Amino acid sequence: MKKIYVAVTMLVTTLWGASALASATCSGPMQDGNTWNLVCSDLSAPDTDTAAVSQCSYSVSITNKNGQENTVSASGTVEQGQSGVVIWSAIQFGGSDIVSATADGGCTLQ
Repeated sequence: MKKIYVAVTMLVTTLWGASALASATCSGPMQDGNTWNLVCSDLSAPDTDTAAVSQCSYSVSITNKNGQENTVSASGTVEQGQSGVVIWSAIQFGGSDIVSATADGGCTLQ
């Protein structure tokens, strides 16, 4: 019986801890017209009176219509309850429109 209680306690603690430590998430890069954006949000419910802040850092790989490739850094902060925070936006690279973009990175609570 004691083993079951310990296992249940660990499970509840783990689940509660995961929700309390949720950080922002980013989507994209996505194209809006001819503009590429990397957009972040943190819609988790605040656990305290002080909103948590997430630091988001990404490497964005871009290719323009001439086939030129480049990697740029994108970073920004997102507070709990914020959505639609653009941390990177671009239309062109090397004088030509961007035709593809991918991002690698993530967000951590500060």
